[in-house]
Amino acid sequence: MMHCSAGVGRTGTIIMIDIIPRKLFSCKEVDIVEVIKTLRNQRASCTQLEGRYVFVILSVLGYIKIKCPKYKERVNKSDSLYIRLRVAPLPNEVVALLEESAEVLKSIRGGHIDDKTLTEFKAKLLAVCEESLQYYRGSWWYRKSKEEIAELVERIWCFGPGRAKVNILINGTPNHHRKPWDSSE
Repeated sequence: MMHCSAGVGRTGTIIMIDIIPRKLFSCKEVDIVEVIKTLRNQRASCTQLEGRYVFVILSVLGYIKIKCPKYKERVNKSDSLYIRLRVAPLPNEVVALLEESAEVLKSIRGGHIDDKTLTEFKAKLLAVCEESLQYYRGSWWYRKSKEEIAELVERIWCFGPGRAKVNILINGTPNHHRKPWDSSE
């Protein structure tokens, strides 16, 4: 899930997420780095730095599996990976909370946040998501149960990057926990 109300990377992210499934469908394989480099050559604002390549690749790989069974990884005989991605807009209430929490998100991304602040932010985010996502008509979130929404919040992989603060990436890999909620990392 990626959403951004403002930021340099939004257009490139959306274009990339549109291009990759099309290439997978037509070519049966995709070189993500080449897609990113092509986008960068075409639009300077899509992906600007080498560090962005790593972020986008990790974001895509972290989003390989999602709760819906038809969005799972498929590995063929040569261990090539085929993925499907989903982009889902966030309701204004969630975006507003993320924008208000810019400093908390910066601390989470930096890995230097105290447990109390992290727990409070997670509780606020869960409450706002439970209140707004299941009623967000016309979206992927519509009519999801509170339990499904709580599971998705639990599986948040990361927030950001810094220039696109209102992006949320969900890790779809079962039994694989990462920041921000795993305090042991």
